[in-house]
Amino acid sequence: MKTANKNVSSTFHTSRTRVESSRIAHNKKVDRIKRDTAQTAILGVILASMLVVIVGVLIFILNKPERQVVNKVESLAKDYYEKAIYEPMAKSNPSSYKTSLKRYGETGFSPVALRRLLLFKSPTATKESKYLTNYCDENNTYVIYYPTEPYGEKDYRIDYHYTCTF
Repeated sequence: MKTANKNVSSTFHTSRTRVESSRIAHNKKVDRIKRDTAQTAILGVILASMLVVIVGVLIFILNKPERQVVNKVESLAKDYYEKAIYEPMAKSNPSSYKTSLKRYGETGFSPVALRRLLLFKSPTATKESKYLTNYCDENNTYVIYYPTEPYGEKDYRIDYHYTCTF
């Protein structure tokens, strides 16, 4: 009978040990999951904050007044050359406009002031013109156009002369 009691006791002890070890393993697994979740959350916060900083720096760099003024003046100058200089010249004498443009290849056309570029785009004051005149002198900021071969609509170079305060 003693052997039977030992078997019952050892069986009970073994099953109790299994239960406890399974609880310990379960608790360790739960702790590991909690720790993994916390690490993931911290890593997510760090990555999100880095992304916010990078986006902020890019917005700051791209929205500088100097960059916006340069972009707007370049856009105005491009439109002016293609629509006010090249187009009328090509339409008025289609056979000889290239020789006319060739004359200005080295010396360039006369300077075109920012005021003229703004008036060409819109005869009335616009939001863009107010922004540009806020930073730049509209009479002393100018561009000079130099046509280049083969003297097509997009074949030119522009020298920009800015008189702006930022």
